[in-house]
Amino acid sequence: MKVLMVPSWYPSSENRFNGSFFQEQASFLRDAGHEVVVLAPQPIFITSWRGAGFCSSVEEGIRVLRFKVPSWPIGLRYLEKLHYVFIRRYLLRFLAESGFHPDILHCHSIYPALLIGFPLATHLKIPLMLTEHRPSSLERPRWGVRGRLLEKAVKGAQIRSSVSQAFLDELSAHWGSSWDLLELPVMEEFFSLPIQKADKYTLLHVSHLDCGKRVDDLLRVFALFSQKHPQAVLRIGGGSEESIRPYRKLAKQLGISAQVQFLGTLERTEVGREMAQAHVFVLLSELEAAGTVIAEAESCGTPVVATLTWGGRSYTLEEYRFLAPVGNIEEIAHQLERVYQQAPPGEQIRDLAKKRFSTEVFVRNSELLYAKAQEKFLSANRHPQGE
Repeated sequence: MKVLMVPSWYPSSENRFNGSFFQEQASFLRDAGHEVVVLAPQPIFITSWRGAGFCSSVEEGIRVLRFKVPSWPIGLRYLEKLHYVFIRRYLLRFLAESGFHPDILHCHSIYPALLIGFPLATHLKIPLMLTEHRPSSLERPRWGVRGRLLEKAVKGAQIRSSVSQAFLDELSAHWGSSWDLLELPVMEEFFSLPIQKADKYTLLHVSHLDCGKRVDDLLRVFALFSQKHPQAVLRIGGGSEESIRPYRKLAKQLGISAQVQFLGTLERTEVGREMAQAHVFVLLSELEAAGTVIAEAESCGTPVVATLTWGGRSYTLEEYRFLAPVGNIEEIAHQLERVYQQAPPGEQIRDLAKKRFSTEVFVRNSELLYAKAQEKFLSANRHPQGE
């Protein structure tokens, strides 16, 4: 199958980790025998926009066309339509010249991907699938020029999917229509790493360390946990030195700086090794639509303590689920103690994770949704409304 993918953000040489999972998903589909082309828009506020700057390249064996799309302020957004018409004309010419005739168009997240993908799919007369990743999509209005276009595009998609069951329910309530589930995959390398736990009992956290990850809560929880387990260590991966600095200060104030290790930015292979060696992975986010990092830890045979976000509820394994309300330090510490006492078997956690999060499962589920989208599209065109 020929898949035209339009993610709302995509990794670049300046920011390799921004949307890296979209790049991985494109690679998974390609490795399964599908032909994939990526259209990668970058929204730019109109005062900084200096043209679309179309740039085509081959990245990881996949053709990628990058371009900038202008974002107008409220009151002037009717002008966006003019730019999108120009961009669509160029994209159609690019596809024609490259000889790529897609069977399906797959948008990732509503804005800006759908503003590009919906009219493009309509012109190409191919089915459209949307997968929503961002919690902010629930805050997007359905009124105004852009809002009405997005609502029309959401309803016009043959398949609408969400990355977690709990998030799916919210999307259905906000945007209406039926939504399917497409859980995010984990790279196969994570499933093959040796499960060798560190000598000291190790808690691990990996993120960009933005405020939504509530790393301050993590440090306070660890301070409480370490009172009973003074030999335990907390390893924190990710973030720049600037973002790490206030957490170093807090760790010192809590008297746990000797037990807390800040690792800085990690490569994906390093993340996997850290997860395979940790005794428990901890994610105390305020909001998570999905839980790729949860699935990655489980694929390395490591149990997860998480907060009751959509991702936490959906991506922690039912058989080994350790959840607590956001910000409840005492309950989070209690869940950590449960993991410490139970010591869930790593191989069993990995086996359960593989049944849900392997690339093979992801590709199969994607193919089923693509086939469903094609069937709906053909059925609608065999029986047009009004006939």
